[in-house]
Amino acid sequence: MPESGHPAFSRLSVLRTLGKRKGSIAIAWILWALAGGAVVRLLPAVYLAEAVVLIDTQKIPERFVSATVAGNLEDRIAAIRQTLLSGDELKAIIEEFGLYKEARKTRFEEEILDRMRKDISITLETVGTGANSKHTADFRIGYQGPDPRLAMSVANRLTDLCVERNMRTREGEAEGTSEFIDAQLGEAKKQLDTLEAAVSAYKLQHNGELPQQEQSLAGALSRLQTELEANRDAINRTQQTRVILEGNLTAVEATLAAQTRAWEQAQPAADGKDASSPVAEKKTSEALEEQLAVLRGRYSDEHPDVIRLQGDIAKVKAVEEQRKSAPAAGGGARSLPPAREPLEFEHTRQQAAGLKAQIQGSDKEMEDRKAEQGRILGDLDTYQHRMEKLPVREQEMAQVTRDYEMSKENYKSLLDKKMAAEMALDMEKRQQSERFTVVDRAELPEKPIRPNRPLLYGAVGILSLMLALVMGFGAELRQNVVLGEWELPAGTPVLARLPLIADTIRPPVDSPGGPRTLEFHLPPGSPLMPFAEWQRRPSEQYRILRTKISQHPQQPHLIAVSSPGSGDGKSVSAINTAGALSLKSEGKVLLLDANFRQPAIHRQLSLPESPGLAEVLGGACTVEDALVRARDFPNLFVLPAGAAVGNPGELLDSEAWQELCAKLRGLFRYVIVDSPPVGAVADYDLIQAVCDGVIVVVRPDHTDRRLCRKALENTPKGKFLGVLLNWVPD
Repeated sequence: MPESGHPAFSRLSVLRTLGKRKGSIAIAWILWALAGGAVVRLLPAVYLAEAVVLIDTQKIPERFVSATVAGNLEDRIAAIRQTLLSGDELKAIIEEFGLYKEARKTRFEEEILDRMRKDISITLETVGTGANSKHTADFRIGYQGPDPRLAMSVANRLTDLCVERNMRTREGEAEGTSEFIDAQLGEAKKQLDTLEAAVSAYKLQHNGELPQQEQSLAGALSRLQTELEANRDAINRTQQTRVILEGNLTAVEATLAAQTRAWEQAQPAADGKDASSPVAEKKTSEALEEQLAVLRGRYSDEHPDVIRLQGDIAKVKAVEEQRKSAPAAGGGARSLPPAREPLEFEHTRQQAAGLKAQIQGSDKEMEDRKAEQGRILGDLDTYQHRMEKLPVREQEMAQVTRDYEMSKENYKSLLDKKMAAEMALDMEKRQQSERFTVVDRAELPEKPIRPNRPLLYGAVGILSLMLALVMGFGAELRQNVVLGEWELPAGTPVLARLPLIADTIRPPVDSPGGPRTLEFHLPPGSPLMPFAEWQRRPSEQYRILRTKISQHPQQPHLIAVSSPGSGDGKSVSAINTAGALSLKSEGKVLLLDANFRQPAIHRQLSLPESPGLAEVLGGACTVEDALVRARDFPNLFVLPAGAAVGNPGELLDSEAWQELCAKLRGLFRYVIVDSPPVGAVADYDLIQAVCDGVIVVVRPDHTDRRLCRKALENTPKGKFLGVLLNWVPD
């Protein structure tokens, strides 16, 4: 029995089951096939009537006018099916044609509608490319029923209803689309006006700070910065000019004062004093020197004012030197009338007045420049503040204009869609769009679509065979017996394969062609019959068994013959094994019946029940007194089980049993022990404990698989000689 999977499902087990139960399987197959064929013959015929509807493409090219009713063909067919199979439409058709009269008497209305929905078929037939590269398709609308003429009428009615419903549906969808877009367009116009007013108000409120005015603001800032630089340069120039003018005015005034003092000193004083006194001269020189020191502190020696003042100082000093060298006039000199001032004095005074006027002009220009600078700084601050607000205004403007632009685009899109929807609606009304055209109306069907009786007959035959096989295998699985040696564990040795021994009546002893006899009388159909001439095959298998035992490496002497359960032929196999060994053995062979609970040897050989093993172990007699010898098998001796005992286990667990086995080893070459089944009682364990080898008898088609597995597992591996297959089928 293989470890992987159930042994009954192995290939050989399946073949054995088929051969074993072929009669019952064939009968079941025929019965099921006849019953199924009768059912198929009684099935009512169903007829299908179909109409072909062409989906005619749009007449106007789509690049000029696009239809507002569009979608996948499969989806549209599904929508048409849902519309066509609505309850109201089906009720009207059922009433019109009087469908399902018998069913309407016993079933609910919803059940009738569901049945009709199942009888209606709407299938997409073909999809391809027709003329002008336009996609074309057609679909079939069918109805099936027992009456072919009624099926044709219902199919045509459904087709007309589908075409009419499609036309109304497309026109309604086009009108709904146009109305919806019109309503959306009005709302979009209101929203656009509101957002446009909000954008205008925002631009007016924040004029000069808008993001689109960034370049002009940057240009104004650049221009003001340039003006500020120019203003600062002008102020610096004005300040320098004023300083120069002040220096020139100081120099001119000093020169005029020096010239005036020099001229006055040159004139005789009216009060008789000398105008060129050292005190006066000292003051004039000092004044010019101080003025020169001031100019040198401001300018370099190459400055024109410094050079001019140095010349004036030289002239004044020259005049003073002349006056010092001239003789002083007497006190009695007469006084001269005062002379007129030179013209250059007036020129110097005019020059000084011009310088003062220029200084005043410089002051006025300075005030104007500073006022202009204040204005420029104010403008710079204003524009800079606007530039700083540009990111905020840009964000605010983006929020305001984003909705406005989106609303504007939406309005434009809706306006285009409105025009397209109006053209599509007009196209639907003129029936220039896609439409359904009936190509082939339903005709009277002649052949039913079901049942397909040849196919059903074949299917019934196959199903009947499968059911018969399942029943046969189910019965075999319930019996759960070993079918052959292939179900034994891998590596299990098989000693012999014994066929079924024929039950023959033993001829009389004095018959010339009859088998040989024993000292004890053999009954008809004796177990030793395999050794007769007409039982060559069984005798050949026993000779094979004898050879394997005699040549076994363990050289066993005491051999227990057991089986997984009762009825496996254990006792008969033990008798014939002992007989086969006695024919060619050099020593004596003992057949020992140790099955106290169900002894069979004495019944099989028609021997008296006692004395036997029970009496020998009990001490009632010796083993020599209990032995029975065969006449034609001089080396074969038999020791029956003896009279029934209350507890056989005590006898087999006694020292007497151990001593007897030791004694028998010395008296006989082989001792074949007929033991109880494996695992049934403890007697088997006590027997195999003193034996040298164990033979397990397995009867195919009789031995239980579970008991067989358990028997092989409970047999010690060191003593297990092999399996003896009994009643192996041919």
